[in-house]
Amino acid sequence: MSFSLTGLLPSTTYHARAYAVTDQATRYSSNITFTTGAGPTSPPTTPPTTPPVVVPDPDLPGAACPFMDLENHWSKPDICEAASLDIVEGVDVNRFAPNVEITRAEFAVMLARALQVSANEGESSLSFRDQESIPAWARPMIQAALAEGIIDGYPDGTFRPQQTITRIEMAAMLSKSMKWETSGKQELSFADLASIPVWAMPYVTIVSERGLVQGRGDHLFVPRGKTTRAEAGVLLLRLWHILH
Repeated sequence: MSFSLTGLLPSTTYHARAYAVTDQATRYSSNITFTTGAGPTSPPTTPPTTPPVVVPDPDLPGAACPFMDLENHWSKPDICEAASLDIVEGVDVNRFAPNVEITRAEFAVMLARALQVSANEGESSLSFRDQESIPAWARPMIQAALAEGIIDGYPDGTFRPQQTITRIEMAAMLSKSMKWETSGKQELSFADLASIPVWAMPYVTIVSERGLVQGRGDHLFVPRGKTTRAEAGVLLLRLWHILH
């Protein structure tokens, strides 16, 4: 009896045994061993390439933080997160300048970004008497923030974009933009409470109740202290988390 096999690989040794099934029993042949010939030469088959799987670093929720001057700075985690959310930007590609005092124009732009206001790219002019001193890069966002009622100017009609913002001005701007009111359940306990102006007291209370603004050393609020870029960025990230 002869038989043929198909689908065998060249240059391969096989071990086999045949069997037959009858009405009485199943009969098996003895084991046989054979090796196939070399067969025709063919180019090796290259298996399909699977792209590597990139596993993100759990310590980096987004792209690596670009700001080299935040190394060892207390605000680094928050500022890097705020940058990934487009709330803040650096003064250049690799510098955030965390300890530099922030201007009213810079803070207004950061606040508008935190509230996800779209920039106004139109040619409409601002109504501030000193509108010419508003930097070109800040103008579209300030226009949009003004239209949304998020910011306003001084009673004399100026905005004073290059003026550094104080902590009480920051508290007032935040409270007004959110149209928040105090719950009346929390009493301020800052050591320098008496130095907070009467007009600013409700605003400071509001942002303190929501955990947005905290005191500095020795439990001082320092109402007329200047706000740094790091402090502003951290505060606006807290606001973003409250809203989202």
